[in-house]
Amino acid sequence: MADKSFGVKDINLIGASGTPEIESPNNLNIKATNVAISTDMSVGGELTVTDTFLKPQAVGLGTTNAAGRDAGISTATGTVIYVPDTGMQVYTGDIGGWKTIANTNETAPTPPNVQGSGGTLFVYNNNNIHVFTSTQQFTTPASFNKTISYTIIGGGGGAQYDGGGGGGAGAWREGTFPIGANQNITVTIGAGGANGVEGSSPQTGTYCNGSATVFASPTFPTTAPGGGGGGLSGAAGSGGSGGGGRGGIGVQPGTAGTGDPFPGTPGTTSPANGWGGDGGNGVNPSPGGGGGGAGGNGTNGNDANPRGGPGILLHSIYRDPSNPYGFPGPDGSTEFWFAGGGGGGSYPKSDSGRGAGGGQLQPAVTTPYAGAGYGQGNSNPGPYQNGQANSGSGGGGGTAGSGPRNGGTGGSGIVFLAYPTS
Repeated sequence: MADKSFGVKDINLIGASGTPEIESPNNLNIKATNVAISTDMSVGGELTVTDTFLKPQAVGLGTTNAAGRDAGISTATGTVIYVPDTGMQVYTGDIGGWKTIANTNETAPTPPNVQGSGGTLFVYNNNNIHVFTSTQQFTTPASFNKTISYTIIGGGGGAQYDGGGGGGAGAWREGTFPIGANQNITVTIGAGGANGVEGSSPQTGTYCNGSATVFASPTFPTTAPGGGGGGLSGAAGSGGSGGGGRGGIGVQPGTAGTGDPFPGTPGTTSPANGWGGDGGNGVNPSPGGGGGGAGGNGTNGNDANPRGGPGILLHSIYRDPSNPYGFPGPDGSTEFWFAGGGGGGSYPKSDSGRGAGGGQLQPAVTTPYAGAGYGQGNSNPGPYQNGQANSGSGGGGGTAGSGPRNGGTGGSGIVFLAYPTS
């Protein structure tokens, strides 16, 4: 008998045993908008449903999104759905509504940590940190595309002898810039300025100037000038921060050098483009003025304790506890201070006349900052007469009394770079 099509309004199947059967040698297809089953249904084999699945070992929910969930999914208590970005959710029927089952969302793979090379590398607080204490190359790999934060500090100025002024700190610059793949950038660390040595050194302030620190990017070159040297005869050196003027023992007092104040204001945190404070003037008969710091000006020599200008606290992004490049603050803790001005030399030779190094939080705080040089006030050099290496701090001025009267050298500069690990 040939296949036929026919229409039937109702079909009532009543078998002899009360359990009717539909049997076909091929598939049985029921095409309808909806199929309603008003009583319990048993499925002896596998039941497959489009978009979801139901098997003896598993139940598939399919996926939706928040918009689909809120647009018509049943909100009967106990309804379970799966949203990939959120995870499995169940409708509780109370004020909480949909609640997410923890740790069921899709987990994106952790991207690789693409790193550049050069300097000493630290990984801290989800950032790669490069610290340059000597002249090197900063190189980026083929897949590198980052926004880099930088802090660049010039070399501190050295100080003069015989009541000489303290050395000025190197300039401080910080900011951000994008950098791409396959870059090879020279990082030049500025040297600290030479110290004035009695009987053998030129007597000009510029002799003791520190050198500039340079990040030689072809698109974002950045230079932090070195600090000005302390004065002996005539004016002190000018630079990133100005050197202090000489005291007036037997001669007219020397005038202080000026700093290079980039836009911004001095303070304990760096302004956007850096800062270099002015040095303090020398007085007659002594002492010499303090060198300028990156955070402010040095004091004049008429101060009983001619201090160098304060330094600046390094941005928190770089403050890895394992990073050894940071210097004690006024409270004695390791607080990552840099670029303090050197104290002025004094006469008579007494500890009370010794100029403290820069780096104070406030001018009233007289505890010296370890990174900057003391001005010499007794027959023995102060413990921090030299600016500390890689601090960008100025050296301390030498005493005008008898005995060793040499000034202190400036501390070399430093560069910090930071960018995200992901």
